[in-house]
Amino acid sequence: VTSGSGGGNENNESRRQDVFEIVSNVSNATLLQQTASVQNVAFEWVVQDTTLSPVRTNNNQKLMRRYALAVFYLSTGGMKQITTSNNGDSIFTVASSSSWTLDTNWLDPEVDECQWDFITCNDNQIIEGIDISNNNGLKGSLPDELEVLSTSLRFLSIESNRELTGTLPAGLYELSNLESL
Repeated sequence: VTSGSGGGNENNESRRQDVFEIVSNVSNATLLQQTASVQNVAFEWVVQDTTLSPVRTNNNQKLMRRYALAVFYLSTGGMKQITTSNNGDSIFTVASSSSWTLDTNWLDPEVDECQWDFITCNDNQIIEGIDISNNNGLKGSLPDELEVLSTSLRFLSIESNRELTGTLPAGLYELSNLESL
């Protein structure tokens, strides 16, 4: 049983199902269930992030933002040691060095995403920008999950990251307020 900042208790399996239902609106359910996929690792991280509990009464927009940013971080070479567990039993541990040159506070459940390196938020703590142009260690590809930020993201700067590959994800076309890419 996990206890959240909202004062309620939530069964781990119930929380897992609730989070799955929420994030499967933006990620493929198969990827969410595929052990060690970036979507699965981000999903497991959000399940364990009790600062977002209880899920049923929480503002799910924050959960979705944290999930999308976790997928972005993991998809572009960011990695930290993440141990996921279910009722105290370890399922798997992902441990790798990050290719990011800076990643202060990323995936720290105790730190609001507005305090993560390269994230810019407005006065209402809504993400307006990601400027990762000076972090030349990014590699991999941009995930579709960034579409979660479609109503707020105004700029996304990824220049000078020569190891980013692939085409722009379809989700970026959903970023209706994007002014600069």
